[in-house]
Amino acid sequence: MKSIWKTTKKFDIQVVGKKLFFITFDDENNLELIMEGRPWLFRKQIVIFVLLTAPIEQSQIRVIMSPILLKNWSMSTGL
Repeated sequence: MKSIWKTTKKFDIQVVGKKLFFITFDDENNLELIMEGRPWLFRKQIVIFVLLTAPIEQSQIRVIMSPILLKNWSMSTGL
């Protein structure tokens, strides 16, 4: 992700569970740019973000929604 996001400041990725990572940013502006650029894919898997504003137990994290764009290249325009 470090080569894809091209942040101006450092960020750290920690593995905290099976397919669960905790990412901290040194610069809040970098976080905002990354959140605006969603959805992100890594190794053909969608990366879903949950913005935490307070400490939370892993079992309490619930993903309610995530923006995603689907493209269907087989649809014709009929023009």
